Amino acid sequence: MLINYLRRFFPDVETDDPVSYLSEAGDTVNALMYSFLYWPRLVELHGAVFLGLSGNDEEEIRERLSATTGRAIPDREELSWAEVVDSFNVFELGHLFSAVPVHSEDFDSLHRELGSVLVNSWHARLVYTFPDREFSVRLMEADESMMEMRIEVKQVSPALATPSGWDGRLRRVVTD
Repeated sequence: MLINYLRRFFPDVETDDPVSYLSEAGDTVNALMYSFLYWPRLVELHGAVFLGLSGNDEEEIRERLSATTGRAIPDREELSWAEVVDSFNVFELGHLFSAVPVHSEDFDSLHRELGSVLVNSWHARLVYTFPDREFSVRLMEADESMMEMRIEVKQVSPALATPSGWDGRLRRVVTD
């Protein structure tokens, strides 16, 4: 299946081996740019691990999880620390890139191909960096809760410890 996509996107490359496209159509700059996708930056805050795929991830995550003041929204559902951490570690495949390929009718199939590779490489990255922890990395099909195919990353073991100052209504670690 992958070879069919590669042939369509790179018609000048004549090979039946998908690996050959690396040397025939790839380049060093793109390889380096995509290295962060396959071996993502990991940010550890308050004992939780976050995948960094946006740039400025640590600063952004720290800012969103910290507050010196604030007020709870009355009807806002209270979330546990683990639920909030998990919400940061959901990545819709269709939103990883701003460029849209010419053959966009193949989005689902292309995302499924990419997602299966990313699940394995992200899991390997997490195990390599945090050998004392267990993570679940899953490719999830689009459904009524999320319209896009996505990858969900969760820490399974040990259970995440709620940091001091956690406020589930504010969804922030409140400091004095």
